[in-house]
Amino acid sequence: MRWFTRAARILGVAALPALAAGCARESRPNLLLISLDTTRADHLSAYGYAQPTSPNLARLAAEGTLFEQARAHVPSTLPSHATLFTGLLPPSHGVRCNGRMRLPESAETLAETLSTAGWRTGAVLGAFPLEHRFGLAQGFAWYDDAFGAEPRPGAGSGFWLGNSYDAFERDAAQVTDRALAEVAKGSGPWFVFAHYFDAHQPYAPPAEERARFVSPYDGEIAFVDRQVGRLVDAVLARAPDTLVVIVGDHGESLGEHGEEWHNRYLYDATLHVPLIVVWPRHVAAGRRVTTAVGLVDLMPTILDLFALPPMRRTDGRSLARGLTGDGKVEPRDQYAETLVWRYEESKGIEVRALLSEGFKVIETRSPRPQEEGVELYESATDPSETANLAATQAERTRALSQHLRHWSEGLERRGAPLEALPLDPEAEKKLKSLGYL
Repeated sequence: MRWFTRAARILGVAALPALAAGCARESRPNLLLISLDTTRADHLSAYGYAQPTSPNLARLAAEGTLFEQARAHVPSTLPSHATLFTGLLPPSHGVRCNGRMRLPESAETLAETLSTAGWRTGAVLGAFPLEHRFGLAQGFAWYDDAFGAEPRPGAGSGFWLGNSYDAFERDAAQVTDRALAEVAKGSGPWFVFAHYFDAHQPYAPPAEERARFVSPYDGEIAFVDRQVGRLVDAVLARAPDTLVVIVGDHGESLGEHGEEWHNRYLYDATLHVPLIVVWPRHVAAGRRVTTAVGLVDLMPTILDLFALPPMRRTDGRSLARGLTGDGKVEPRDQYAETLVWRYEESKGIEVRALLSEGFKVIETRSPRPQEEGVELYESATDPSETANLAATQAERTRALSQHLRHWSEGLERRGAPLEALPLDPEAEKKLKSLGYL
């Protein structure tokens, strides 16, 4: 009974005959969804970075389609993945920060939708912020967040930071091994989600990458690239009819704007992320899409590519035309927020942003007037966002700021209620060990 009611809520009763017909097909594609935590696009070779951090991702981009202007909607792991799995912006799914809230059971996730339609579902997690307690396990038959089940290579040698981190995260090699084991469990169709956390602070690349790169952050990306290449190559050799989606959940500020990591601000250092899609014989090879898109678009896109009924409610849109058609994706405004100052630090500060027609407006609201402000940047001419145009383009700033406020207020009115999660001492310890709170 729960299967039927879940299917009815996800697909609508009228869609169930189509679901049955789809399940009767001889062959359906698999889905490998790879999340690159804390990975900024401009530190990848495929996006023009001078250091050879990601030859495997560059090769995969040449075999598929790369989105040059993909952005996260929140620079924080849990709410960003909630958007990835629901096709909803943070106000709509109700997860606004790490550790203190969970995705409601009422949310319809990608894993639930595919599971109901007959896909075998499994996930392997790279770190604690996505542990099952936070609600993202919905729809996964297998959700591997048992951190500390095996020692990390080199644990205790110094650069791996010792065994104290084993209970909170696992490295890219372990994620790849476990994902491959899940793929090999049986025949398709299957959906496997692999989450790579290595590029997150503290940066501790293995010896090979540590010797090759001056920046330990770049070394971590290179290690993940090596493991992602191993995973995708093995999967496509075993199951060629697999849609591979590689995406960053958010970026990383490396000192820009006075920020040493992510979470607090909405500059492109933490919002501009990689998005590469590979599907042999289906997705265009070597294509680069220049239109701005968001993580909120991925679930509608996957359902469209798999010829499954569209979502009943989404804040995103399908990008299938950009992948399999003429490559055109219509421009659309992109919303972003960070409420870490409010929910994790109890300062009441809220930061929201809107990317529209090549400009980004960032608005900071606070109970203290001296902390409020509006910024305006032109994306094409100032990708580093160092020239604030708010004073010199006051009319544009005012118009975009009003548009942002109207949009964010509408999202809040229609949004999901917060499902608060008590922060127990164990969870607080783990989150603090990873730099949060």
